[in-house]
Amino acid sequence: MTRVPSWNIVAGLGTIWREEVCDLLAVFRDAGPYNLAVAVGLTSKTQDDGSAFRLRLAETSRSLATSPDSNGLLHLRLWAALRGTFDASPIRPLRDHVF
Repeated sequence: MTRVPSWNIVAGLGTIWREEVCDLLAVFRDAGPYNLAVAVGLTSKTQDDGSAFRLRLAETSRSLATSPDSNGLLHLRLWAALRGTFDASPIRPLRDHVF
């Protein structure tokens, strides 16, 4: 799992590589409430240290990275996931605003 440097957050999502986008998308897909509950249930029963969950995140990320989807589409999916998480409404670019 990669870590996204803080300058990427300031610069915007368009600056991160495909693998980083896929890592973040995997977290949104696999770390939902249901999947986390399943992971916690499995961990408590098997005394696992969470490595099974990390393996699932890595597999989801790898699956996304090797998919035929374009980088632009993956970035758009990440943007939609972030926007949905923060319940943010889409905004118009500054060039469209009249000052």
